[in-house]
Parts: sequence; structure tokens; C-alpha cells
Amino acid sequence: MLFAAAGLVATALSWQTAQSELRTAREGQITDRYIRATEQLGSPGRDVRASAVYALERIAHDSARDRAVVIEVLAAFVREHDPAPAVPDAKLPREPDTDVQAALTVLGRLPRASHTFTDLHGIRVPGALMPSSKMTGMNLFTADLSHADLALADATYMNLTEANLTYADLGSARLKGSSLRYADLTGADLHGADLTGADLTGVRGTTPEEIRKVAKTDATTRF
Repeated sequence: MLFAAAGLVATALSWQTAQSELRTAREGQITDRYIRATEQLGSPGRDVRASAVYALERIAHDSARDRAVVIEVLAAFVREHDPAPAVPDAKLPREPDTDVQAALTVLGRLPRASHTFTDLHGIRVPGALMPSSKMTGMNLFTADLSHADLALADATYMNLTEANLTYADLGSARLKGSSLRYADLTGADLHGADLTGADLTGVRGTTPEEIRKVAKTDATTRF
């Protein structure tokens, strides 16, 4: 019996050692993939940068502990790769470059903890496609999202203060508790949008009456 017990202990220790070595090897592989992907984000080739974005998405799915870092890297990539400040608003492209759109798409579908803060303030991405995206808590202060597709987005508690949302599709978007203070909503589609608890103080391009006709509001919605 003693020999059998000793054999079981040895087997258990051997299994634990093997599992530890496997985890170490796996973590090393993820680190190598992360380094390679972040290096490729700096490539002059747009297709290479887009591929790097999707490589980071796979890393975020494979390693939950690295997910927040990946989100930060992709948010920084978008902030740094939208049109230069010297480009006037009137000359902005109608839609983001493919690599920037890829990063926005990935940011909009990666699962994130409720406390995760994604900083996209000031980005200028007219025509961005982010339908049904997970955008809770994103900071889009002064962002240009004109003509963007944000239909059905989960955008609760998002900061859209002073954002340009002209002709954006916000149909059935969940904007509960979000700040849209002084945002430009000229021509924006708000049909079915949930604006309960949202702050729409000073919004431009529409009126409280027009908003109430098409969107869901309540006593906590501020105008």
C-alpha cells in the first residue's frame, strides 16, 4: 500500500510539473505573438497593420489577463492613426482606413470587464462601422463619428460629450446613462435608442420633443 501511495504521489507531482511547464511554454508563446503583433502595428504597410490588429484580437481571446492591455494598445493605435490634426474636417475621408476600421471593429467586439476604460477621445473617424458593438464606458469626448453606423451598439455610460454625431445611425443603440452633452445630433437616427438616464444638455441639431418622439427617455433623461 505504501508503494502504491508513493506511486500516486509521484504521478501527481509529475502531472503538476508537466502542467506548469505547459503553462510557462504557452505564456512564452503568447508573449512572442504579442511582441510580433505590436511590431507589425508600426509597419508602413496598411495590410500588415490590419493583420496585426486581428493577431492581437486572437491573443486577447487566448489570454484573458492580457485582454485589457490589448484593448489599450488598439485604442492608442486608433488615436494615433486617424487623420492628422492638420487635415481640416471638410477634407476628412468618408470612412476610416482599413487598419483603423479593423481596430474599431475588434474594440467593439472584445469582451471587457465592467470597469475597463477605453480612451478614444478626439478621434476623427467619419463613416466608422460599429453596429452592435460593445462600447460601454468608452471615452469619445469630442470624437467625430459623423455618418457612423452605431446601430444596436451597447453604449451605456459612454462619454460622447461634444461629439460630432451628424447623420450617425444610433437606431436601437443602448445609450443609458451616457453623456451626450453639447453633441451635434443633426440628422442622426435615434429611432428606438435607449436614452434613459442620459445627459443631453445642450445637444444641437434636434430638440427634446423630437428626441422623445423616436427614442426611449424617462424622468432621469436630462435636456
